[in-house]
Amino acid sequence: MASTQRVEKRKPTTLRGQHTRQVLLQAAEEVFGRRGFSATGVGEITHRAGVATGTFYVHFHNKESVFLAVVEALGTRLEAFVA
Repeated sequence: MASTQRVEKRKPTTLRGQHTRQVLLQAAEEVFGRRGFSATGVGEITHRAGVATGTFYVHFHNKESVFLAVVEALGTRLEAFVA
């Protein structure tokens, strides 16, 4: 992954922004799950999400940051499932 850590961009405060971020996370989870991290590109994620590439970068710095957000979301779902 990236050699430098970047602080995650602030989560959106509007309902529209929250929805867009969630759509991107769902698309990323699907594409990473199907193709793997290395074979996945930001363009595939945005295409699956139905948003422009620029919209991706409003919410995430890069592919690594969306991957980490997907892993975090999966962990949260797992914790809720086993609780």
